[in-house]
Amino acid sequence: MLDSFYGNNLAKTTLVLGWKDGRLPHAVLLEGESGSGKKTFAKIVAAAAVCSGKDKPCGICRHCKKAGQGVHPDIMLIDGAQSSKNVNVDAIRDIRASANIKPNEAERKVYILADAQNMTVQAQNALLKVLEEPPKGVMFILTCDNHSRLLETIVSRVTMLRIENPPISICAQVLHTLAPEHSEQEYLMAAEVFEGNIGKAAASFHDEGFIKIIESSKKIAYAAVRGTEYDLLAELAEFENDKEGFAACLKRVKIVFMDVIKRKYGGKKTPLGQCELDNYISALQCRRIVDIIEEMLRMMEQNMGYPLASAWLCSQIKNALR
Repeated sequence: MLDSFYGNNLAKTTLVLGWKDGRLPHAVLLEGESGSGKKTFAKIVAAAAVCSGKDKPCGICRHCKKAGQGVHPDIMLIDGAQSSKNVNVDAIRDIRASANIKPNEAERKVYILADAQNMTVQAQNALLKVLEEPPKGVMFILTCDNHSRLLETIVSRVTMLRIENPPISICAQVLHTLAPEHSEQEYLMAAEVFEGNIGKAAASFHDEGFIKIIESSKKIAYAAVRGTEYDLLAELAEFENDKEGFAACLKRVKIVFMDVIKRKYGGKKTPLGQCELDNYISALQCRRIVDIIEEMLRMMEQNMGYPLASAWLCSQIKNALR
């Protein structure tokens, strides 16, 4: 079952060593961006916790099979992404009470709290009580996009594992199976734009916004090199109320300039980088723009608002081209 989860060898090795030594933690926190597979990995960890086989999770015992089908009575999934009511203080108190009841079939009972960052402070404090003194045979698996959104007292009582996106090449291969009706170029494009995030890349094929990102990225790159600062601001305005789309588009723009660099140094042409900018910009200027975009993305992760972000980006890019 672990082999079906791509990449993340460090996280998988950490858990396997714990299982072999009989030191399965009572609480695990899986941190990673949306679409990275945190919930999928949480279900694999839960299967390992109830598994009766030798190499956990074996994937063939009755507990693993039920876990894989999502019907194991000792694995409870509480999804904070579907509704905040699922992780409010009353819901957590109910979990705390039921945790004292013995498992139905397996040796352990597992609670998966997906998107735990949506818990209120009151709910987190209620959960803290059971994490401090966990009942025997109970395991908690939390997922979140950023552990800083949880109380420090919660984080200090869990084993935290970072879930990373797999390499872009692997993401593109997986997309063949998830979305077989698309072309090789589309798989690579989606994998590149979403930096190996399988969940987001697969969802993009059903999202008209993805087509908008591809088209807008071309216009933004051209405006950055050939247009005025006003032209660039006008193109960026398409994402004024779409922070996630803005970030995805900037990543695509970064790819455009990185491909220009590759071509200027004699690298192989990629289907993502065919544009008309090569004659108007140097490799050094491209490198500066790539660095500016990366810095912009870091600042956006710190919740920089669109007006300031777009103004800063335009100013920095135009300065880099002077």
